[in-house]
Amino acid sequence: MRKRRDPRRITARYLESYTLHYLERYVTTTHHLRRLLRQRVNRSAAHHGDDPAEGHQLVDALIHKLVDLGLLDDRRYAEDKARALLQRGSSRRRIVQALGAKGLRGSLVDEALAAAGVDDDAELRAARTYARKRRIGPWREGSADWQTRRKELAKLARRGFSYDVASRVVDAPAEDWDDHSLL
Repeated sequence: MRKRRDPRRITARYLESYTLHYLERYVTTTHHLRRLLRQRVNRSAAHHGDDPAEGHQLVDALIHKLVDLGLLDDRRYAEDKARALLQRGSSRRRIVQALGAKGLRGSLVDEALAAAGVDDDAELRAARTYARKRRIGPWREGSADWQTRRKELAKLARRGFSYDVASRVVDAPAEDWDDHSLL
C-alpha cells in the first residue's frame, strides 16, 4: 500500500498552479472551488503548523482573480449544467438540487432554468427521456398490472417528477409518444 504524501506548504504560486490544473480538467463554481481550496489550505496548515487564515486570504484573492479573468463563471456553469441535466431526463427539482449542491441558489438558479428552457413541456420531455432509458411506461416489456404501475410512478417520483407528469408518462400508449401528441 502506498504511503500518503505530506501536504505541501501553501503559497500563492502553488495555489494558482493547482487551481489552473484543476480548471483544465473540471468545470466548477466559485463556491465549490473555494471549498476545495480551503480544505487543502486547512490540511496543509494543520500539518505544517501555519495559520489557515493567511491561506484563506490567498484563496479568496485567487478566486477573485479567476472571476475577473472569466475562468470562473457561475452563470454559465448553471445554464450549461441545467441544460445537460434536462437533456438527460432530470426533473426541475433534481436540477435545482444539483445546482444547490454546487453552491448556486436564488435568482441565479431561476435564470439558469429559464435559459435552459425548463418549463412544463420540458419537464414532460425529461420524464419521457428518463422513462425510455429505464423502460418505464410505454417502453416496458410486457403488460403492466397495478403493482408495476405503482413502482414506475414511484421511480419517476424519486427522480423529482410530479404525480401528474409521472402518470401521463406511465399511462400513455407508445403511439402517443411517436407523434409527440402529449407534448
